[in-house]
Amino acid sequence: MLMNQQYLNRVFELAHLGIGFLGPSPLWAVVVVNESGVLAEASLLKYGNLSPLKKLQEHHLSGHYQIYSNLLFFPNELEKLTPSTIYFCNELSQHDLNKIRAEFFERKIDLFKVCSEEGKNLNKAFFYFDEHKIPYSEKILHSKKLNPAIRSGFDCVVFNKQVIEKSNDNFKALNNRFPLRVLLCPLRELDFNWNVLADEFRRNTMVITTHQDVLDNQEIVRMLEHKGIAQLGLEEVSEQVLLRALARYKFISVLFEN
Repeated sequence: MLMNQQYLNRVFELAHLGIGFLGPSPLWAVVVVNESGVLAEASLLKYGNLSPLKKLQEHHLSGHYQIYSNLLFFPNELEKLTPSTIYFCNELSQHDLNKIRAEFFERKIDLFKVCSEEGKNLNKAFFYFDEHKIPYSEKILHSKKLNPAIRSGFDCVVFNKQVIEKSNDNFKALNNRFPLRVLLCPLRELDFNWNVLADEFRRNTMVITTHQDVLDNQEIVRMLEHKGIAQLGLEEVSEQVLLRALARYKFISVLFEN
């Protein structure tokens, strides 16, 4: 069977379901097909869940079939799966493509790289993080009309006191996709009546300021800890320093709202 674009389109569609849930993992989906059409499909929906290949083990697939996957994987991850051909878009940095090709060849499995650019666009935040070791970031002017779906595609949303005042402090996301809320604000300027510090999602908020500010305001730090709100002190509150700090927590995408 020749590579069929409709099956890759289905792979991309399924992979998109993980947007906002997978940092630090990439978006990943797999579709299994034979001459009759789709036999099975699976995707990674949340960080820490079973991989698509693990999920496919439940289907007890047999006969002649192909696998479409936006990401390449190691041969041993197939376990009981025995496709004749694998179509994939991108390999990860830890992959030795020549070695993996040789291992698949020994298993009599053909391997074809297709639609590489589309695959990179799907996982552009992950590949940026993988290459530069800091999160992929975008900036947007805050508006009361901001589509919550924009936020839900990022691991973190960074904002300051001025944005809270302009937005009526509404930082809800969409479809249960809720990024970490990162508030840049001197500790003495915090208002514990702000929703981000008082609502049921406050444990998904982090207050970031300078090391010295943390040392000078230990009572406020204790109040934040009592509420379950994380705080982090940096040598300086600049974009690059902040991105490097978030990278240590394995966040791969950051939205700055100004």
